[in-house]
Amino acid sequence: MNEMGQLVTNLGFPIALVLILLWFLYKKVWTYLVEKMDKITQINEELVRTNRELCSSMNVKLGVIEDKVDRIASEIHT
Repeated sequence: MNEMGQLVTNLGFPIALVLILLWFLYKKVWTYLVEKMDKITQINEELVRTNRELCSSMNVKLGVIEDKVDRIASEIHT
């Protein structure tokens, strides 16, 4: 606490307050943001993987549907 009083005395109240706020943001908020961004990155990677699998599965199923539609269309025309 004595260090903060000395900081206020040497630099002035507004500058000392800004420095303390910056220290607080760096120590507390920055750590929190980094943790959350890491979690978001992991979730995003999982979503990319599952979306890729879904699209692949849909392409296979659409191929099967196209084949069936073509077969039905050829049976109708003959």
